[in-house]
Amino acid sequence: GREGPVPLSYAQRRMWLMDRLGQDRAAYHVPFATRLRGPLDPEALGRAVTALTVRHQVLRTRYAERDGEPYQEVLTPAPAVRVRVVAEPAPATGTLRAAAARPFDLAEGPLPRVLAVRHGPEDHTVLLTFHHISVDGASLDVLCRELAELYAAECAGRAARLPEPVAQYADYARREQRRAGELEAGLEHWLTRLAGARPVPLPPPEQPRASAQPTAPLTGAGLLHRPLADGTLGALRAVSARHRTTPFTVVLAAAYAALLRTTGHEDLVVGCAADHRDGTRTRELVGLCVNTLPLRVHTEGAADFGELLDLVRDTLLEGIAHRDVPFDLIVERLGGAGRDRRGGTLLNVTADLVPAPPVLRLPGTAGGEPVPVDLGAAKFGLSLCVEETAHGARCLVQYDRAGLDGGAALRLLDAFADALNTAASGEPAAPLRRP
Repeated sequence: GREGPVPLSYAQRRMWLMDRLGQDRAAYHVPFATRLRGPLDPEALGRAVTALTVRHQVLRTRYAERDGEPYQEVLTPAPAVRVRVVAEPAPATGTLRAAAARPFDLAEGPLPRVLAVRHGPEDHTVLLTFHHISVDGASLDVLCRELAELYAAECAGRAARLPEPVAQYADYARREQRRAGELEAGLEHWLTRLAGARPVPLPPPEQPRASAQPTAPLTGAGLLHRPLADGTLGALRAVSARHRTTPFTVVLAAAYAALLRTTGHEDLVVGCAADHRDGTRTRELVGLCVNTLPLRVHTEGAADFGELLDLVRDTLLEGIAHRDVPFDLIVERLGGAGRDRRGGTLLNVTADLVPAPPVLRLPGTAGGEPVPVDLGAAKFGLSLCVEETAHGARCLVQYDRAGLDGGAALRLLDAFADALNTAASGEPAAPLRRP
């Protein structure tokens, strides 16, 4: 049996559209890999992941279309999830990447996929792959905690000690639809703020000379990164406290500084993710509960990094005050203005501060070491991030190789790192660097 059809949330509609357009589908996969040392029971793990899909309906939901309109439908009962086991020496990077990038069929239901790579009798890397239409970053924290308890219960032959979920994602999607009529004032705010704005002008890949041999077009994502010095994150936290803001805002300001320095443009729109979990019913909700804020900053009024940081802080606070307006509704009302080939408007650049990933700790195994999986695909033309890892923080630039020159990406990374170091130095009065 199946439950009745439910409308998609605005964020889900975007995921569904990107899948239909067939553009960089792997960019919308969410891989979560952990190296575990100790005995592993793949059958118990499969039953535990199946139990996760029973608890959270969005993990057993299909996405279909009727009369041109997409809808979601929960599959009941939950199909059993099987763990695929392969033997391969560590780090098995290619195997993990290929498994994470394998396409989902949203019409059949993007069930979680589980791969256990056996490096030795008591040494495995476990990879869970979800589709972004059903989870976000905060969902992984919930799923990680619950999976550990469900696996322990399966191994011990007892009932899991977990409370029933307070809400399901379908409730969230229905509530968003009901509130659509209340968003007009917030929508007008965004339309006014973004009037006349244009995407950040990124230098395209250099074309080969006419005399050169023809080359295949560049595809996929480029990834450049460098470590940040020990203590940098602590210094950024101290700077954020002095400016009555958050470490993420400092990272966001550094992204604007890097773009200003490399492009020379003073009118910049950068996107950031805003969490939509605002109460007890959504705090532990598994699903796509994030919205994208297109933040437009005119940097002409900032002479130094400190002034830019204050400007970015005020712009971000204003955006958060109107975060209930779905980005895709803004896109829809703006029409074709600035729409790019990915279906997004204005936003070809994003910034983020990515916390250390959750650690999966299964009973009977030691440690639990996060394993990064690079899918080789980009959601946006350019993403500027500071990432916390088990081995310290790093700044990174991910970019669409078809839309941004590799040399320019390296210059952006240099400018981003310099801006972060300027902020961390405690001397935000240093003049902003312009071309």
